[in-house]
Amino acid sequence: MPTWSIRQRCGRPKIRKLAEEVAQAVFIILARKADSLSPKTILPGWLYRTAGYVSSRALTQKLRRQRREQEAYMKSTLDERKTDSIWQHYRHCWTRRCCDWTRLTAMH
Repeated sequence: MPTWSIRQRCGRPKIRKLAEEVAQAVFIILARKADSLSPKTILPGWLYRTAGYVSSRALTQKLRRQRREQEAYMKSTLDERKTDSIWQHYRHCWTRRCCDWTRLTAMH
């Protein structure tokens, strides 16, 4: 089965690496199930259908991974903002205390 047809099944021809991984997975599945396939199985049809299932699952996993990465990035951005605001608060408190300490020591 040409990689091109699997790329078409993946929905976007630009996903070459994913298409190659799908092709490898399909043939690994074929190797594992070769003994259990019926002699009446039409191999090109089986390969085509299996490529459809595998490519669909691969795209789903890729989209989920991208969404998790995006959520992690957004969370880290928010955490940085919280850290910055906490730092600003403590810096203000520290500066104020240092100024108070300087005034107290200057008075004596």
